Amino acid sequence: MRPKAALYFLMSVSCAIVLALFATTISAQAQSVSDFAGATYFEHVGLSPDGDHYSMVRFGQGGSSEARVYNRRTGRRVGGLTIPGGMDFTWVEWASNTTLLASVSTRFKVDGRKLHLPTARIFSYDIKERREPVILFDNEDRILRTNIQLNRVVDMLPADPDNIIMGAWRNGDFDLYYVNVENGQAARIAKGRQLTLAWFTDAGGQPSLRMDCVGKKCRKINLYRPEDGANPSDAKTDWRYLRSFEQNDSQDETFLKLQPIGPTGKADEFYVLDGRDELPRRSVRIFNVQTNEFVSTLYTDDTYDVSGILIDPKTRAYMGAQVWRDRIDNDLVDPELQEHMDELNKYFDGPWNVSLHEISEDRSAALVFASASNEPGAYYIYDFETRDTKRIVRVNRNLHNSIRTDTTVVSVPTRDGQQLTGYLTVPKQDANGKMVVLVHGGPEQRDVLDYDRDVQFLASRGYTVARVNFRGSSGYGRTFAQAGYRQWGGTMHTDVIDATVWFQKQHSIAPNETCIMGYSYGAYAALLAGAMQAQLYNCVIAGGGPTDLNQLLKDERKAYGSDSPQYAYWEKSIGERKTQRSELASISPVHLAKYYDDPILLVHGEYDRVVQPDHASQMESALLKAGQSVEYIELNGGHQYSTWSRKSDIIYLKKIEEFLAKHLPDNSTSSDEKVAP
Repeated sequence: MRPKAALYFLMSVSCAIVLALFATTISAQAQSVSDFAGATYFEHVGLSPDGDHYSMVRFGQGGSSEARVYNRRTGRRVGGLTIPGGMDFTWVEWASNTTLLASVSTRFKVDGRKLHLPTARIFSYDIKERREPVILFDNEDRILRTNIQLNRVVDMLPADPDNIIMGAWRNGDFDLYYVNVENGQAARIAKGRQLTLAWFTDAGGQPSLRMDCVGKKCRKINLYRPEDGANPSDAKTDWRYLRSFEQNDSQDETFLKLQPIGPTGKADEFYVLDGRDELPRRSVRIFNVQTNEFVSTLYTDDTYDVSGILIDPKTRAYMGAQVWRDRIDNDLVDPELQEHMDELNKYFDGPWNVSLHEISEDRSAALVFASASNEPGAYYIYDFETRDTKRIVRVNRNLHNSIRTDTTVVSVPTRDGQQLTGYLTVPKQDANGKMVVLVHGGPEQRDVLDYDRDVQFLASRGYTVARVNFRGSSGYGRTFAQAGYRQWGGTMHTDVIDATVWFQKQHSIAPNETCIMGYSYGAYAALLAGAMQAQLYNCVIAGGGPTDLNQLLKDERKAYGSDSPQYAYWEKSIGERKTQRSELASISPVHLAKYYDDPILLVHGEYDRVVQPDHASQMESALLKAGQSVEYIELNGGHQYSTWSRKSDIIYLKKIEEFLAKHLPDNSTSSDEKVAP
């Protein structure tokens, strides 16, 4: 649930947090670049266990952020926390009806050649007493000094409002601690090992599962439980080996192939998301740690992977599964609860995605998130008794009800007779008849019928946006994902080409009215298409993408080792560098510079550690040497724009806007916004 642990966090952070008791009104603005790029927005919305209060984090344009607490019935603000610029709330959750926990992190920073990695700590805030926030592990100075991200909560202990269970590194081992949220005092209850990866507790809050990496590369994971009759909360307890399984090698939204979610309420039983190779799709199952067997399968879909599980916070009972089809569906086991969910879907009446985020322990209220392809989304409180739905905050107020687009689901035929799911977004006004084919990253990720910032930004500038879930995308089961293995220049590529041709024919859009764009893997796909089928496009935009597959594999091997799960995945996905070097070179854009016939825009984060910036700079050099038209901008940040500063994000979007306006002239109004020096 939380990121892993490690370095020293300046104790002055505790003094920097102050109480904030005022509200801020954000005025609506026109659709500008800054509306899309890091404008004031809200995240980490939560509901107290009794449903009486809700909380949210406001991220401001000036770099500061604050956690706010409101009374659910009156809507009146009753308190909160403010932190200075240079820090962020990474999550905020309720430990009890009156105690709010906030994970506060410093930001990624570069000082000359020195990188400052984010460090995180948890602060406890009593909304009733409004005392100065307490830092957890306050009595463990050694742990505070030696853990970078000390914010991994293992169990919120719903039945114990004063304590939680956390993991922390001590003397090189990842141990388990009982932590008092009132005074920050911590006591060790279970001792891990140097290679311990995660802990899980049973319904009574007792340590019951431990995961250890097998070797430093952690390609496999061993699962352990306490010995029979042993006290699991005794640090000297021996733990018995249960089974081994591999890390998830698909690089998608789940970290483990067998992912424990939480205890079922029955002794020795856990809910798990099971995505192991022997199953066709990720499913919800029950695993017994005593017998080392799967008891039952609670939910599996005929086509799609399960994306999440809904668990009752009080009883620990299974409530249902969440599945991303084109939209998200909440398939619930309680008929009465499903009736309420169906009513919520009717309330929003249209192609909205409605998700149950939290339900109060007494089932009086639920926190709901609703978004759509042209709406960033908002959080709502649903009252089970009155069946009223009340909006509490929009994620991005500046874009509410201002995006005029239609997105439809289409079936895209391929040359070998397959049908792929695609999405077409069309501006309702100021459409210029030009199209951008936008390829998703991963490659084991997928597009869905929901809000996508880049899609809506492009459509707001008049462009039709076409997307396709090519073979190799995630979400459609193992066979579909594996159909993309070692097909970077094969099936995955031809699926994108087939989709381009189909969209062009269906909507009478000429190649000279089409640009292809992508980020990460999508950038690679855009560059390969621009070289191999230059006649289909008039320009190429590639951000953060690999341009030399042999170099990418070399980088992964150097960073993680030849026996690491990361390197094993990329060899499985791309190919073997030892035996396929020439084949990989033949589908590497850096070696195809002479084949381009279109202008190219390259974008890369200066501190990208996923795909090294050398990929972009070497691509630029190859293109210039071949006499091609290329522009390259390097931005202050990492691999994704979520790691960039707001200024960098504005530069990114402005450059795309200017590049497309030049090569696919746009009739809609362009932003005249300037970037501050």
